[in-house]
Amino acid sequence: MTEFHVLRSTDEWAALYGQAQKPSVVSIGNFDGLHRGHQKILRRVVERAPSYGALAAAITFDPHPLKVLRPEQAPPLLQTLEQKVAGFKSLGLDAAVVLNFNVHLASLTPEEFVHQTLVETLGTRAVLVGRSFRFGHKQAGSATTLRELGLQFGIEVEIVEPVTVDGEVVSSSLVRAAVGQGRVARAEQLLGRPFSLTGPVQDPSCFRW
Repeated sequence: MTEFHVLRSTDEWAALYGQAQKPSVVSIGNFDGLHRGHQKILRRVVERAPSYGALAAAITFDPHPLKVLRPEQAPPLLQTLEQKVAGFKSLGLDAAVVLNFNVHLASLTPEEFVHQTLVETLGTRAVLVGRSFRFGHKQAGSATTLRELGLQFGIEVEIVEPVTVDGEVVSSSLVRAAVGQGRVARAEQLLGRPFSLTGPVQDPSCFRW
């Protein structure tokens, strides 16, 4: 089994695996909560990677993009970065690429992100995302945009259908709503595991959903 690695930049990926030398199959997203929809996509990444002789990887961001773009709208996170990364490892991924979300990254067009990150550095052969996936400057790119860029750069793009529970599409915002309403059992249904958040709480009254 390949050792799991957490990489904090594309430079670290290049240093470890060789720039675009070791192919990858990836998914991209915030993955907050690592709910059942995320799990479905990432398990599919793990399933598909061997057919390409590739590493199975997740690309995520720290801090949450809204913390940089619209701090007043940034949601309370469902888990710490450490919990998220531990979840990636437990799902069988080979690597997690945690990109520092900053003004420069936010300014990249969808094409620039795909070319610089996926093509030039990660040697990506396939990307798997959900239908609601958005990326690039001002979220200009969609799953359809990604598929079009995949055709341009020789990357297969698979759009994974969402997971539904009781007729509702599982999403991080749906989990947050359940937690905020004190519906812990519902949150567990959506997450596929018990809800927990680790870390010191200095003033519990400040923690409001």
